[in-house]
Amino acid sequence: MPSVPTIYSSASVAEWQHDCSNEFPMWGCAFQSRLTSMRTLLLSFLMACSPAEIVREPPKSDTTPTTTEDTLPVADTGIEVITGAGEAEEGDRTARYFDLSTIHHADLTLSEAAVASLYADPYTYVEAELTFDDVVLQPVAVRIKGRLGSFRELSGKPALKVDLNRYHDQDLGGLERLNFNNMVQDSAMTHEVVAYALFNAVGVPAPRVGYVWVTINGEDYGLYSHVEVYDDTWLARTYEDPTGNLYDGDYHLWPDWNYTFIDFDGHTEHLFALDEGEDVAQADLLGITAVLSAGGADPYADLDEVVDMALFLEMWATEAWLGHYDGYAYNDNNYRVYFDPSDGRARLHPWDPDWAFYASTPLTNPTGELAYACWSAPSCRQQFIATVDAVSQTAEGAGLDAILNEAAALIADAVAADPRKEYSTASVFAAQEAQRSWIVNRDQDLTAYGL
Repeated sequence: MPSVPTIYSSASVAEWQHDCSNEFPMWGCAFQSRLTSMRTLLLSFLMACSPAEIVREPPKSDTTPTTTEDTLPVADTGIEVITGAGEAEEGDRTARYFDLSTIHHADLTLSEAAVASLYADPYTYVEAELTFDDVVLQPVAVRIKGRLGSFRELSGKPALKVDLNRYHDQDLGGLERLNFNNMVQDSAMTHEVVAYALFNAVGVPAPRVGYVWVTINGEDYGLYSHVEVYDDTWLARTYEDPTGNLYDGDYHLWPDWNYTFIDFDGHTEHLFALDEGEDVAQADLLGITAVLSAGGADPYADLDEVVDMALFLEMWATEAWLGHYDGYAYNDNNYRVYFDPSDGRARLHPWDPDWAFYASTPLTNPTGELAYACWSAPSCRQQFIATVDAVSQTAEGAGLDAILNEAAALIADAVAADPRKEYSTASVFAAQEAQRSWIVNRDQDLTAYGL
């Protein structure tokens, strides 16, 4: 199988551009994977609306199942199964699953009943057997991951969530949960690796990313990104005190496939999902809303009482550098909020930058409430612009091109062999070359925005 070239031919780039422009002349390649089903077509239409136009009154409470299973003892299989992860060791023990030296293998086995259940209700966990590399685990829980943009059924290339300790007290070298992203919205299959690397280099704690080849019932489902989960394991690796509240800021999807963006706006705080911590009836979230609603003359100083604003500006500036259109600042989406017990303030963290490196990201028109408040105040806006400059300097020294080259070389043969990818092999390689150009030219491009 071909290795990824260092420099792609103009013919490869032309093929990628031709495929996208012919099939999607109005939108181009960035929207290719969003329009592969009626659900993604709905999302593309709704993206044109303002957040106010698509916020809806909740028809009912969220019906996502939250079944808790009894914990069973781990049987002695004679094969290594690492259990009872110690928090102090998490960083060292989990790092091997997110390096770029190897593509891991995840072999899942589902019963006929489990397969039928995932077709009928893809977001409810089912039992499965899992072998990860050479480690055989006790039965794990699996469900389909992704919604309007990346949702695929088992007949396609579904993204997957795997909960290792739902049924048994076990983990995989310290990992309790696994995210396998299908990369159907990442035409280069390297967006997440580079984007998260920059967030972490800037000092905004974010997941790590590796790669995994997935098989289900013996059938190749292809290459997936393996993205670290925001959970208590991640918190223990990231914060001295991991006992605070962690909230999911992704949009809320209603049973009728309408959806609502979630923000500190006085209307949607009840839709934040509490992933870790104690239910406080959104009191911590509403504290941020109260400061925003007060509308003080110095939003940075006011908000810094309840939000780590220096960290927030770094996250926002990194989203801007990356062209992360589907993140918090520019789409009220894909972020996490952690309230650090050390000072009670919120820390925002990024999520799901598969649709980063999008040149049309409206950098001077933020929609996230925190970003909008800051942009509207000249002094805070200048602090943001200065932070963009600092992020650019960090990006220059972060070796992003080397990270991209390492990832591209690692996955080249797997890209070619992937039977379920939604882009041609040439298109993937050309998209990687476009990403290289972005890294080289981003500082110059940002000057057009006055950043």
